[in-house]
Amino acid sequence: MAVASRNPCERVRDYFCRKAPDPMKCDSYQGVYKESVEDKSPKMRGVIRDQCLTKINRMKDEDGITVD
Repeated sequence: MAVASRNPCERVRDYFCRKAPDPMKCDSYQGVYKESVEDKSPKMRGVIRDQCLTKINRMKDEDGITVD
């Protein structure tokens, strides 16, 4: 249950930085995660988080990868 409540951008970042180390994607998603937390607009933070959730779902559906 705790996993579902985590910021999806944090989950994607952790996947690419820790579970499947990819320096380029790690750096990219570190920036995305930062924006998903620090953007001034709550609406924009929500949009960014939705995009990360879409990425998680796409990875599961297309690649069979489960992101914790």
